[in-house]
Amino acid sequence: MTTDRLRLLQIRTDRDSDVLDEVRRWFEEPDMLRWMGGIFGFDYLVSGLDAPAEQRFTGQKVPGEPVTMAWVGFDGEDRPVAFAGGEASVERTSDPSDCTDHGLSSSVRTLGFVYIVSPEHRGLGYGRAILHSVIEHSSTTEVEVFSCTVDVDNKPSLATMRRVRGFVEADASAGKVPFSYSRAAAESEARVCEKVLAQDNAGRR
Repeated sequence: MTTDRLRLLQIRTDRDSDVLDEVRRWFEEPDMLRWMGGIFGFDYLVSGLDAPAEQRFTGQKVPGEPVTMAWVGFDGEDRPVAFAGGEASVERTSDPSDCTDHGLSSSVRTLGFVYIVSPEHRGLGYGRAILHSVIEHSSTTEVEVFSCTVDVDNKPSLATMRRVRGFVEADASAGKVPFSYSRAAAESEARVCEKVLAQDNAGRR
């Protein structure tokens, strides 16, 4: 059994304490503690959820305070099965492809995130599903780049990230494998695919 879609809930601490307690349990699993290297603080992430992200982040194009965002995915039986969350910020980029017409570095809205699937529901496609759902969610329409790192020993998560269309893998560093998704690059690739498909269909007429 696999799934492609989840019911996605953007989390607020004032109403979602029960589901956050469940997600905290997932992060306390021994494998997760080992893969995260003891550097990830779930409670620290949760503490930043109180301010409505969309009010502080939408339209922002200059570097400022990061905005914490998080979501839980629910399956068809309304059980929490996956979580994604992190800090969205506006970052300067020195990549020549991201520069303005005047050669100046541009600002890129970036969400650095972590994700996790309930131990009882792994191997069913929920990791890919929550990543797709977050990218398509209305709360992230202003996010231009999604990024995360995966421990080199976390084989299941590496396999998941490599199967999510649009994520680009970089060389491992300090035991972590970086992945990034550019919305602009993904949309450009989709337009190219649509053009090729249209040409193929025209050629068959």
